[in-house]
Amino acid sequence: MAPPGGIQVPTFFGATSSDLWIRYPDGKEKLLLTLPRYDFGWQGHYNFAEPIKIPAGSKLIAHYVYDNSKSNPHNPDPSKTIVWGDQSWEEMFFTRIRYRWMDETSKHLVNYDQALQQGALMGMLDANIDSKIEKSELKGRVGQMLLGKWDVIDANHDGVIDANELAAAQKMMGGGRRRQEAEAAPSAPPAAGK
Repeated sequence: MAPPGGIQVPTFFGATSSDLWIRYPDGKEKLLLTLPRYDFGWQGHYNFAEPIKIPAGSKLIAHYVYDNSKSNPHNPDPSKTIVWGDQSWEEMFFTRIRYRWMDETSKHLVNYDQALQQGALMGMLDANIDSKIEKSELKGRVGQMLLGKWDVIDANHDGVIDANELAAAQKMMGGGRRRQEAEAAPSAPPAAGK
């Protein structure tokens, strides 16, 4: 991929497939979306034909499959370990969800970006989906940062990081800035005439 100016940017497209499941509070699971032949060049977003009700306490689970082998023509260096990241030479594959609350109206708005952001990091790191992060689940740069501060973050020293400890770590590491801005934002527009 060559941007304006002719500078060559290394690009890696190793993602090959993905699916999205819902795990209901009772433990039952249902497939919501499957992308058996994912293509970075054309699959951007999907809108469901009918809204899907997501009960409180449900978990959305996305699986990704990557081909980091020599047989992938989009892999510039099969000997290199590729991790998730924001750069085009890293794996950028992720799932973004947009919600509407059932009781949401123009007078009662819900800041769903804030609500989703509160659990995003736990969702990314908690590979076994038990709402706790173990050292073995820490991957990539974020995992390395957390591992380097493990003894401070694991405040109760039980060997795992729970949601409260992770929230405190995010605030300590500066990740709380956007959340604090979102919390300061008004939840509903001012009433007419005020």
